[in-house]
Amino acid sequence: MPTKTFFNLKAEKKERIIHAAKSEFSRVPFQEASISRIIADAGIPRGSFYQYFTDKADLYSYYFGLIFEDLHFHLIDVINDNDGDLFKACRIYFSHYIDEIVAGPNKAFFKNFFLNMNLIHAENAQHHGPQVQFHGPQNLRNIRSEIIDVTDDSKLNVANKHDIGMLFRMIVMVFFHSVARFFISSDGETTETVNQTKEVFNRNLDWLEFGARKNKGDKNV
Repeated sequence: MPTKTFFNLKAEKKERIIHAAKSEFSRVPFQEASISRIIADAGIPRGSFYQYFTDKADLYSYYFGLIFEDLHFHLIDVINDNDGDLFKACRIYFSHYIDEIVAGPNKAFFKNFFLNMNLIHAENAQHHGPQVQFHGPQNLRNIRSEIIDVTDDSKLNVANKHDIGMLFRMIVMVFFHSVARFFISSDGETTETVNQTKEVFNRNLDWLEFGARKNKGDKNV
């Protein structure tokens, strides 16, 4: 989490630092990102960087939160527009935002993130140092709590809000898997189309919503 010193900076200086972070984390994966490049691009001394952030992971966590906060915030509107139906809303949401993720202005950052999530987790676990907080800053967690609140639990086989939270985390995992699959294929010999990625997401979500086991009365059983 950035320090109060960072939040007290003038807007123009904060924007320079955020832009420098975007450029570097879009250029290379987190592990290869250089603080030296960031401070040079932002036009700040190295000492000032450490007055604002604990380390590179702290800055990455903050920038990650800014990007994903915007995505999560719009999901609340989609859920409200669909009478609290979490699964229906997530299908609509994914169909719209997959285009933003794979072809929007933050495409390079998303690609580096989704292709290197496991490496980031492994590096943090190995060094037992400051970790990239993939749950994001407090405001992102607050938005996720609001997502749980606006979800109609009468449409779900859940006992309480904790269950909804667990279910939402599973949906996020399906979301992440589907997007990562797209970016992995884009580096391979056979590129998956966005429509194919949407089909994969909806199929996986169907398994989560309706179950994967066939009933005895179903065909081909």
